[in-house]
Amino acid sequence: MYMGPFLNKNYLEKTLHQDKETLMLALNLERDGKKLKHEKEIFSSSGCYDKDWIFLTNRLQNLNPLICCLCNQVANNAVELQCNEHENADQVYLIGEECLQTYLKQNNGKCPIQQHDNCEFSKNRIARQQVSDLLVVCPRQYDLEQRKSKEGIRPGEKEGYEDETNWTSKSKCNHKGKIKEMKDHLDKSCQLISIEQIISLVKELQSQLQTEKLQTEKYTNIKKKKEELKEAHLKNKKEIENLKESDNKKSKQIQQLNVHISIFRIFFKQIDDLQCESVKKDAQIAELTKNIQQLKLEIDQNIIQFKKQFEQCQGECNICTNKLEGPVKRNSDAQHKQIEELNVNTCHFLKNLSDDIKHLKSERQLNEKKQNEVVSKINNDNIILKQQLVGFVFDNLLTEIEQLKNETKSSKDQINQINVNHNEDKTSEYNNPLLQVKSNQSSLSNFDLFRSSSKLVNTLTGHTNIIWSIDYSTFNDRQFICSGSNDNTVRVWDINTNKQIRSFNGHSDYVYCVKFSSYHYYNHCCNIICSSSSDKTIRFWDIKHNQQLNLFNGHTGAVCGIEFSPFNNGRYLCSGSGDWTVRLWDVETSKSVNIFNAHENWVRCVDFSPLQSNNNKSNSIGVIGGNGYTICSGSNDNTIRIWDVETAKSLIVFKGHKDCIWSVKYRSNELGNTILSGSEDASVRLWDIRSCQQIQVFNEHTSYVYAVEYSPFVIKNNDSSNVICSASRDNTIRFWDIRSNKNQLHVIKGNENEDGGICCLKFVPLKKKIKNIEQKSNDNYSAILEISQNHTTDNNKQWNIILSFDWTSKYLKNK
Repeated sequence: MYMGPFLNKNYLEKTLHQDKETLMLALNLERDGKKLKHEKEIFSSSGCYDKDWIFLTNRLQNLNPLICCLCNQVANNAVELQCNEHENADQVYLIGEECLQTYLKQNNGKCPIQQHDNCEFSKNRIARQQVSDLLVVCPRQYDLEQRKSKEGIRPGEKEGYEDETNWTSKSKCNHKGKIKEMKDHLDKSCQLISIEQIISLVKELQSQLQTEKLQTEKYTNIKKKKEELKEAHLKNKKEIENLKESDNKKSKQIQQLNVHISIFRIFFKQIDDLQCESVKKDAQIAELTKNIQQLKLEIDQNIIQFKKQFEQCQGECNICTNKLEGPVKRNSDAQHKQIEELNVNTCHFLKNLSDDIKHLKSERQLNEKKQNEVVSKINNDNIILKQQLVGFVFDNLLTEIEQLKNETKSSKDQINQINVNHNEDKTSEYNNPLLQVKSNQSSLSNFDLFRSSSKLVNTLTGHTNIIWSIDYSTFNDRQFICSGSNDNTVRVWDINTNKQIRSFNGHSDYVYCVKFSSYHYYNHCCNIICSSSSDKTIRFWDIKHNQQLNLFNGHTGAVCGIEFSPFNNGRYLCSGSGDWTVRLWDVETSKSVNIFNAHENWVRCVDFSPLQSNNNKSNSIGVIGGNGYTICSGSNDNTIRIWDVETAKSLIVFKGHKDCIWSVKYRSNELGNTILSGSEDASVRLWDIRSCQQIQVFNEHTSYVYAVEYSPFVIKNNDSSNVICSASRDNTIRFWDIRSNKNQLHVIKGNENEDGGICCLKFVPLKKKIKNIEQKSNDNYSAILEISQNHTTDNNKQWNIILSFDWTSKYLKNK
């Protein structure tokens, strides 16, 4: 339905506040507005006037002289042509000023009458006054009626048209006036609006509708998000209720556990009582044993005394008999009787002596028998009681306690962090074939000896900042330790004299790792130290000549860990860096051989797989002779990777640590199928290379674990050690049995007032002189540990760098 180019103002403003009717009107106005943009209004302040509009109220004869020669409409602002070419013409040529200007512009100034140049014209004031005084109706009302007459009533629009007619009858403009007054009427008193105003109102309406549409969409999205949040809230609430229910169950289990703990304490008290009773019985046994030994000594002394008396009497009898042999024949009967009495007395004495000896022997045997019976009974009673109590308490109660503690800890973690999964499941030691060996007390005899006798042997001072690395070597029957520190120096110490013998100052930043070069030792018979630094370099230092020997440049970040190859006499060196790469260097040619790329953060530590028995010196297979060997690396991306030395490919990725990894170690024997690691997440973990799985985790440390090592203890009926150790920022060294993660074996604590954490450790086979005989054994190890004071800022203070815990002397003494 077309509503025309003019609408009533009050009607349009009213429709802007309606909903559906406003929308339909806006659509119609938008459609009509596009048409009206190209239409021209009847009344214009500059253009010529529609003659049909003027004829409604004026006679045609009066208007003919006022018609524009160009547009054939009533001339507005009439001008008269005054060209010399047609000054003799019979008529006056009137043209609307706007029509003439437009024509001249389009025709290069040619006259519209005879097409000559330099068209001349002037204003015709009389014609202009006559046009201004013409009486006309409202042009908007005229235009509205003209459109109605042209369009008529369309099929299906009768009702709407009637509505429009009713409306237009109410908003009809009946104004009549002169043309010169019409502009003022249209601007101030006309009830109808112009096309431009309609278009402006349509645009305003469209803008309002668009804003309302955006608000509606926004409200819909908010409502949708609110529903999603409500569903998530209900889900989380349900999970919290489930966790609370689970926690209640755990609380009940804890109460039961407390009951078991009370029973456990009672058993422990009984064990203590039995131990006290056992001690008393042991004292009784010792006393009885002492009495038996004293009795044996007295019996032996009596027997010796009796033998001496018997021998003395027998000698006297022989003397008397010899004296009486001659005179006996001449003596009388009285003398003969005296001799017979003497013999009777002698026999009687000997008989009594023999009886006394037999009596003492029988009494001694009886006492020994009674003593043995008492000792045997006491031992049997102790064994039975210990087996009953220990078997019941430790096999059942301790297992239940450990299990409930773990379950309680997991439940609390779930409540505090609903959307976080449980901590990784602990690997059961009974499902792992590597750990299916039962521990027994007798197999840890060497470690027990160390645990009971470890002590501080020596402290070396000199560094002025944290020491990150130490290494050990022997050369020309002398023992050396090298160290690298945050004071940018590499230092060398003589263990025999406990003195610093060298200090190398070539690095410009922290020294992270130091190693004695096995390549130079085997191939050139010289003692060289290799060091890596935060200044992105690897340097070699000649101890004998006190100078830098070589420099490796290649890494674009700090160089952290380094390690020499066990094959080819240490010819190859691997390094891990802050540029996220592991590099393999040929020490002989000073060139980088391979680059290992896969880590996504700093590479903190590296290690080579152990030496193979069929490859003690060299390997002709492969480019570098490392066929079958691998490198493991630990990174700040929380992963451990195993690389093929020859192909530089990543073979295995171990994931499990929750923070950066500071230390990785292969098992030292040829069957090195496990890797040990220490991390900033305060855990020590054991990994099986064959199954690509974590097989053990140790969680007793309370801060970063900086170093891990396989201990040198030799286990009975076993070719390798099952004891590992770890050094931590919590200022402790802890020892573990790799077959069980339940309890740590031993803890060595640093000085809380002086030490700020243990950064590295190394087992060293020290040589000891005992009774002027120099001895060296695989069992004589000292744990060399580096203690760093992380919190001090005093540059003048000397730092303690080495603690040695030694059990050699006691081992040799007891041996």
